[in-house]
Amino acid sequence: DVGASGCPRDAIYDHCCEMDYEVWVYDEVSKMCTNEHVLGAGAKYASEDECCDKEFGSKNDDCRSFDVCNPAPTPEPTPSPTVCDARIWFYSPDTKQCNNVAEMEGNNDEEYGSMGEC
Repeated sequence: DVGASGCPRDAIYDHCCEMDYEVWVYDEVSKMCTNEHVLGAGAKYASEDECCDKEFGSKNDDCRSFDVCNPAPTPEPTPSPTVCDARIWFYSPDTKQCNNVAEMEGNNDEEYGSMGEC
């Protein structure tokens, strides 16, 4: 697949992408500046900064924008939840059950390294 400039569209960021998506617009639907091709978009801008200045007052934290050629990185994934085997298990004489929640501080529930051990 090639863009209007004749460049392939398989790179996330490159000069070809900049050539294909050089015009910035304010998208009324998403309320953001973008260089993505938006059908029926209003005013056109030469840069993200210009769009932000005109639509949001200045290029600051209030400006919402999306750059097709240089998308923001996705956040780092959160660590996996602690697996049950890595938790401390307690035997509650009151309920006669094992669980991984201490019932009350100082109640002398017996601690175990695994559910099987409990």
